[in-house]
Amino acid sequence: MGEEKWEIKNYTWGEVGNFKNEDNKPDWIFGSFRDIKSLAKTEDFEFKYWSFKKGEEIKHEPKFQILAKEYNFIIKGKIKGRVGDKKDIILGAGDYIIIEPGEIVNLQQEIMEDVEGITIKTPSRHGDTIKKSFIEKLLNFEK
Repeated sequence: MGEEKWEIKNYTWGEVGNFKNEDNKPDWIFGSFRDIKSLAKTEDFEFKYWSFKKGEEIKHEPKFQILAKEYNFIIKGKIKGRVGDKKDIILGAGDYIIIEPGEIVNLQQEIMEDVEGITIKTPSRHGDTIKKSFIEKLLNFEK
């Protein structure tokens, strides 16, 4: 995780590039899950800048939100993904998609061009995302 440069009562400042996940990829910047005392820790919304290289293997699995509405904006590049029963949705620079809670989604199934985007979720609730691997565990519980 990255660090904010200043933690001041009325504002917090940092650099997007400093927030990385375990794969050294850009990660969530604002949200309720932040583990530091900062104005970036909020239950109002989550914000993430993300990027992938063309042909890059993606570990992003299908998921859905219980409460949060998800807004995705493509800054540059092109991706192919799936929302609900709509397969092969192609999003390019300038496109956006809004996803209601409960809709199964995987927007990063194929990186067609180097791509950058942002995702905003509202509200921010820790544990709101249900991933495919969790659903499979539940379905195989009795086996």
